[in-house]
Amino acid sequence: MARTELSIDDLSRDFAGFTGSVRARYDRAVVDPVLTELSDLWTDSWVGLRTTTKPRRESSLRMLCGPGENPIDRLVDANLLKLDDHRISALVSDLRSLGPIEQGVDLESTRGVEKVWLCFREPVSSDDLLGLATLPQSIYDHRVHLAKQTGRIGAVGVNLTEKSINVYSIVEGEDLGTGDVAEILGQTGISPPGDDELTVNTQAFRIYRTFGWDAPDMRRICFATRFLAEDLPVRLHPDLASIAAVTPFADGNLRDFNFYTSYGPAGHYYKVQAMYRFKEQLFYKSRT
Repeated sequence: MARTELSIDDLSRDFAGFTGSVRARYDRAVVDPVLTELSDLWTDSWVGLRTTTKPRRESSLRMLCGPGENPIDRLVDANLLKLDDHRISALVSDLRSLGPIEQGVDLESTRGVEKVWLCFREPVSSDDLLGLATLPQSIYDHRVHLAKQTGRIGAVGVNLTEKSINVYSIVEGEDLGTGDVAEILGQTGISPPGDDELTVNTQAFRIYRTFGWDAPDMRRICFATRFLAEDLPVRLHPDLASIAAVTPFADGNLRDFNFYTSYGPAGHYYKVQAMYRFKEQLFYKSRT
């Protein structure tokens, strides 16, 4: 049965249960303070439940807030988030200067807040983004590739653990073709996957690329697609069906997933993000 209201107890219980079901670790001493500090936002924002098919399972919550909310600074003030790397704090400040934004955080089940989000209400061009001096050097080295393939930028996620950023480009116009996907991957030195996965990637609404301050090359490229639960391409990996089966939703009538195919030198894997709580009125509407 759908829940008309979401309490922090509901969210805590569902997050812990989901984490256990996907065989990831859960540290309540790490999670609970963040849930409590932002309890008003967790219960009134877009929230996603996330995991991957990597051998060492991970579980996290993603929260994207509405205009005017600032979960990042609130967590810093509460000593639950440290932006003590000057490269990261300077970039967060610069990204905020590009225009009106909506902000969010990723809460990992053992490490706490590991990523912060800055989502542009009006997407910015790759030239505008690359005009910032505080990005990792590796992204400037891929300027030509970005200008050709990304179009407008919808969001940037800053990973505090990996010291990296995810740059989300918007796929506009007609769907990609399999040749387009193969070309994008080939330009980054990645061999295309099989035809079935190529076809899934043609439905991408976002493509994101990961760049790190401590690495000279692009770390990964990922195609983000969206599916109803019954259409999730579970045939691509033996664990996807079980992940979908154990995923709770705050509104049982809406069972949507964002599905990500991820490629890079460190390997190929899938990410699954359930739209645990969907907020129709938010501009952002799950753009990550």
